[in-house]
Amino acid sequence: MKKLFIVALATASLGYIGCKKKTNEPAALGTATVKGRLVADIDQTNDTSASGVFSANSVSEGAEGVRVYATINYYYLQATQSGGTGQYAEKTVETTTDANGNFTLEVPVGARSYSLRVNYDDFNATKTFTDAQGNDLGTAEYRYEFPGNNYTDVVVSQGAMVTIETRDAGTGFSVDNSNVPTTTGSGTFESIVYINDLIVLPGDTNQMGNDSVVYEFAPEGTVVTIGIDYDNNSGMGVYDAWMTATIGANGVLNLQIPTSSGPTGNSEFEIFFPDLLLEYSNTRDMPNVIENQVFEASYSTTINNGGFVLEQEIFYTEQP
Repeated sequence: MKKLFIVALATASLGYIGCKKKTNEPAALGTATVKGRLVADIDQTNDTSASGVFSANSVSEGAEGVRVYATINYYYLQATQSGGTGQYAEKTVETTTDANGNFTLEVPVGARSYSLRVNYDDFNATKTFTDAQGNDLGTAEYRYEFPGNNYTDVVVSQGAMVTIETRDAGTGFSVDNSNVPTTTGSGTFESIVYINDLIVLPGDTNQMGNDSVVYEFAPEGTVVTIGIDYDNNSGMGVYDAWMTATIGANGVLNLQIPTSSGPTGNSEFEIFFPDLLLEYSNTRDMPNVIENQVFEASYSTTINNGGFVLEQEIFYTEQP
């Protein structure tokens, strides 16, 4: 008799728990489609007007891979609504934005329309940023949070197509407290880049027709990469931003180096030159023998906001 009582009590308890777990989902449901787009100013290098005038933070890009979701309480799907939302289970539908920031949610709808809250996760993105003149300053990890709130409320009904107005997460903020300046200055750097051909290249002759050392200019169109350390506080090899530049005619290299702002603003920068494979003839040792040789170059210095650095010459030298 005692055992019978225990079994009966357990059965009663299970029945109570099962009631709480009921989904109450109607057998036949319709659907509604909710569409929208999420954007943010992730790339400042294209912040230009139709006429090509640079205007910072004026153009936003699609935010890719952002989670969008909505949670539906089955109370709102009932033909006859009674008892309140607390007695009903919930269902969450979700998706992620595509490369253009677009998303589509298919949500269940019963006989009645209801208010649906569409939520957007905050997100991180690698932002390409510029100075006030639109010069590319490289990238940094940024956090984007939708201003005001990170959701939109819409009303859905069976078969409806609801389009949400584009939501803009704005300009974001730096994730890792890096040295990315909110305003910047710049300094001017100029130099002439040569090939240090002490081994005598073909055609190097003096007025008497004898072999002579003639410094050729580095090839026009050679692209160099510059690593920039704002305020010179990251240490060699650690850079806050990157930019590229091209060697012009007669080896001229002219750079506008972005710096942190203010009268004491400065940047340390390093120029990375691509290796050059050139033909040469070491006529002093091996007459009339032409060989291939790799030449390399590197350069680094510090420049102040508003400053001017003139390096008379930078040489490509023979790689050991």
